[in-house]
Amino acid sequence: MIKLLNAAHRGMSFSIQEDLNLARYIVISMDCWSKKSLTASYLAVSASFYSPSQNQPVHVVLNLHQIAHPHTGDMLADKLLTTLTAWNISRSKVLFVVTDNGSNMIKAVKVANIEKENFNEPDSDYSDDEALDSVTEDSVMEDSSLEEIVQLHRLPCVAHTLQ
Repeated sequence: MIKLLNAAHRGMSFSIQEDLNLARYIVISMDCWSKKSLTASYLAVSASFYSPSQNQPVHVVLNLHQIAHPHTGDMLADKLLTTLTAWNISRSKVLFVVTDNGSNMIKAVKVANIEKENFNEPDSDYSDDEALDSVTEDSVMEDSSLEEIVQLHRLPCVAHTLQ
């Protein structure tokens, strides 16, 4: 029974991965919550995108992390980057990261940008502004990868903002 479920899960994951690869843009959402007794906390990371193969918008949960207290921005950023890496989602495809207005979520997106930049260029002696100034249209075209200059942008959740 477990082997059958694992096979079905792999098939579903493969289908979702194909849809993510075909998607032009992806909106990532992150939300944390704790059990009433505060015995466990979770971080859900989901993706919303238009699937050309299904010809409709799709929303999927990419990962559900059990997280420890405190819910720091650094830890949440690590979980975000882990999820993006696991699903092979390029940040050039990420239109926005939707979060609540908590300072830890705001920091998580900022830290994810810094960690991603350091990961791409570990020995860089340039500031962010100098790095962007040195990028020309020709160098972008030659590289064909915008990963080094594309930033993740946080969008506050409308429901959390109204509340």
